[in-house]
Amino acid sequence: MNENVGYVRVSSSSQNIDSQIDSLNAAGCAKIFTDKISGTKKERQGWNELMSYIRSGDILVITELSRMSRSLAHLLEITEELKASGRFKIFT
Repeated sequence: MNENVGYVRVSSSSQNIDSQIDSLNAAGCAKIFTDKISGTKKERQGWNELMSYIRSGDILVITELSRMSRSLAHLLEITEELKASGRFKIFT
C-alpha cells in the first residue's frame, strides 16, 4: 500500500525538529525519518534509512527542499536516483 513518508533534518542537535514533524504528521506521513546533522554532510543515517525504506508509489514529504538536499546539484542527483529506482513521480 502506498503511503506518505516524511523526512526531517536540522543542522545541529541543539535545533528542534518538532515543527517539521508536526507538519509531516499533518500531511499524513505514516513514517518519518530524521537527521540532526549539517546539510553539508553527504552521509546521513536517516536519509539512508529513508532511501532503503521508500517504495515505488510512496510519496516523499518534506517541509523545505533545503531539508533534503545540500545544493541544486545535490537535488538533481537525488531526483535522478529516485527516478532510476522507479520511486519518483511528478504530479502536475
